[in-house]
Amino acid sequence: MFARTSTLHGSPEQADRARGVFEHDVLPACRALPGFVGAQLLVDRRAAKVVATTFWESEAALRQSEDRVAELRRELAEAEGATATTVDRFEVGFMDTMPAIGRR
Repeated sequence: MFARTSTLHGSPEQADRARGVFEHDVLPACRALPGFVGAQLLVDRRAAKVVATTFWESEAALRQSEDRVAELRRELAEAEGATATTVDRFEVGFMDTMPAIGRR
């Protein structure tokens, strides 16, 4: 599995709003892409920083999604008045998840 992280900086209010944009706009668009496995959004309100991570079944799927995800990143940044400062790509070495709260 492979992952792409995008870090955005803005204001604390923008960090709060980013969750809604990510959940309602970015996530559905990513789900439509081949090889998409999942996503997470980390929010640091004090630092006004958001880290969006998308997970892909293979490096090829990650690479094939680059152009569309770059568009989504720009849209998210523009909608929130934020700036995308870094984009990183990783091979996932290990991942463990628990069932979502309330879904047991």
